[in-house]
Amino acid sequence: MSGRKRTFYGRPQILTPDASHPITITKCSSVVIVKKGQLHIARTGAALTLAEASYPPVHYIPPQDIDMSLLERSQHTTYCPYKGEASYYRIPALGEPGLNSVWTYETPFETVSEIAGYLAFYRTDYRLSLLTRPQPTAHNSRPILRMNRWYSYVVNIIRKRNVRNLSRPPFMASNWKE
Repeated sequence: MSGRKRTFYGRPQILTPDASHPITITKCSSVVIVKKGQLHIARTGAALTLAEASYPPVHYIPPQDIDMSLLERSQHTTYCPYKGEASYYRIPALGEPGLNSVWTYETPFETVSEIAGYLAFYRTDYRLSLLTRPQPTAHNSRPILRMNRWYSYVVNIIRKRNVRNLSRPPFMASNWKE
């Protein structure tokens, strides 16, 4: 089944993003994991996030970060006047062989050329879970921050018990006395 193209005098309608229908593409700052149950389909730190007008943001994942052996090309296509013609894939391993749950713009319009060849997954019906979590970077030192908060908490508890002049951090093996 093919998606209907809006036509203008027999030609497909091509629209450019503007203030009334903005489209922005940014590099996703999270690790994107796509899985269904125990089946891991994709994991990437190089996803692109496309925000289009009032639609929810969509993560586009590079094909090298997807287990392409799980995907099967379908004959289904759709047309978007802002992005171009989309091709679809199915994931037969999920037991839903007729469901076109993955799409790609192989030759998108020039205004969204960054997503060429990247794949996106439907998540509106919750058949696929899309999980994001922050990547560890030099500016995002949350594990160290958590450790520092915990350490400060422990030191404050010890101080409230009137233990003073600690030369070493508490709870180290060399400080342990029975």
